[in-house]
Amino acid sequence: MQNHSSVDPNSILDPKIVPFNVALFDQLVENFYNGQNNRREEAHATLNKFQTLPQSWMRAPEIIKSSRSINSKIFALNVLQKCIQTQWKVLSPEYKKGIKTFVENLIVQLSSNTTNNNSSMTPLFTKMNLVLVDIVKREWPHNWPNFISQIVQISKKSEFICANNMKLLRLLCEEASENVKDVTHKSQESLKENLHSEFNKVFELCMFVLKNSSDDYLISETLQTLCKFINLGWVNARMIYESQLLEALTLKYYGKPTFSNISLECLTEIVNSKDVCHEVSVSNKQLISKLVNVYIATVKQTMEYGVQLNTNLDVFISQHRLKLTLVQNFLNFIIAFIRNHRSILEQDSDTSREGLICSLKLVEKITQVHESNLFNICIDFWKHLYAKSVVNYINQIYYIKIMAPTITHQHL
Repeated sequence: MQNHSSVDPNSILDPKIVPFNVALFDQLVENFYNGQNNRREEAHATLNKFQTLPQSWMRAPEIIKSSRSINSKIFALNVLQKCIQTQWKVLSPEYKKGIKTFVENLIVQLSSNTTNNNSSMTPLFTKMNLVLVDIVKREWPHNWPNFISQIVQISKKSEFICANNMKLLRLLCEEASENVKDVTHKSQESLKENLHSEFNKVFELCMFVLKNSSDDYLISETLQTLCKFINLGWVNARMIYESQLLEALTLKYYGKPTFSNISLECLTEIVNSKDVCHEVSVSNKQLISKLVNVYIATVKQTMEYGVQLNTNLDVFISQHRLKLTLVQNFLNFIIAFIRNHRSILEQDSDTSREGLICSLKLVEKITQVHESNLFNICIDFWKHLYAKSVVNYINQIYYIKIMAPTITHQHL
């Protein structure tokens, strides 16, 4: 066995040495992270020089394939990512294709051999996804037109691959919709437009998972991804009332503590959706019926979780941080629904009106909880409700005193 302490560390900087000494590289990375001061400084200096070499990215595939260190693999991926960000335009088509194929195959290969509970691999998958996103931003759709179709197709090979692809789609969504330092406005708009145009395929994949999977990790990743896209307004009203999305969120997943909070977040985004609000305003009966059922089912399930009028909510939320999150998410859902759709609850049936009254009493109960964030949310809601009531009262007075006599006189 070779003694790497006797090998010159700077030998990794010589592009003529073949094969690359991956074991020595691993030792340098280990020294950088865990070595004594002098070894850490020497390793840091050598690794910095390695990163600045114009062709150092060519060593990345060999390091990633052969290294036994996750830190070394991530370091090599950083080098490859820097190349993509700074040299992509001058790379030959062959090099671009080679890098793209390597990263694709690497993610699939590692996903196929990794289990959901192997948390040690999470940083590596995060970095691989970021590298792939950097490639997608530069190659899709003009040089990679079937990218989304590939994602959908390969997601059905294994649940872990699918879960990782959900994370990848969220990263793309963030790149398309949030402030990103290395993306121009024009590029971001193009990415957003292309992703939106292919979103039907993504939505169908999400619904396929929610219908067929029993894997908690995959379901959680899928709900988080859906929530991102609902927030963007890409899950339109038609998708909502023609699919089983609302039923899945309320009847299948909100009743399971593992998914209760992310399900509520999805539901809140839906009732806040401009497209949903528009469809309700033009009396889309199919959608209105579903929304009323969602509201009643959500209030009922929340009470089954223990959020009731006779519950000491201060004690309830002190038991676990997730219970505080549940109360806050429920509060956000109730407030969003009443702000946007109170009229359909008042007009639908005795059951919906009772649900409205019950939820208002629950908001009153939550207002009394000794938690500043909950209190502020409640106070803002009561201000809104009061202002709305005053406006409605003034409109009624106006109608009674001015409009009604005029209409009666004209009729006579």
